Amino acid sequence: MDSFNQPLSHRAQYALILLMLLAVTGCSMVSHWWRDTTALKTVNIQASEDVNDFSAVMVDLVFVRDKDLVAQLPDNAPEWFSRKPGLLFKYPKELSLRSLQVPPSFREQAIALPDNYRDAQRVLVYANYVNLQGQLPLEITDYPVINLELQKDRVVLTQPD
Repeated sequence: MDSFNQPLSHRAQYALILLMLLAVTGCSMVSHWWRDTTALKTVNIQASEDVNDFSAVMVDLVFVRDKDLVAQLPDNAPEWFSRKPGLLFKYPKELSLRSLQVPPSFREQAIALPDNYRDAQRVLVYANYVNLQGQLPLEITDYPVINLELQKDRVVLTQPD
């Protein structure tokens, strides 16, 4: 008997309908399910009294929607803050920010994240410390909730209990 003349089983019919729906809605829906995006939902920040030799710290949370772009970003905070205007101009769709100036003794507070932060494939923290140890970028992509503790000479990442 010719198998092409046999009626499709219910499972095969559902599979065929699903494939047709995916074709109609486009592959972008499927790629969203498998895309490597941030787990980040909440970022809290606080600063010690002696932070940055008793002076405010510029902090940028950088949301990168193209993980290959991370390799082109500066590897230290002074260079990031120097190049930031040009990078944002050159990559307006790939980069978004949340910028803060955090004074000494700043009490813990949740940071409002940009509207499109969930699309970020990488999330970096740049803190413009005087001390070289505090100038290295930190990646917080994989933390659902993270606390940024701005200490005397560096940022310490902690997770809430």
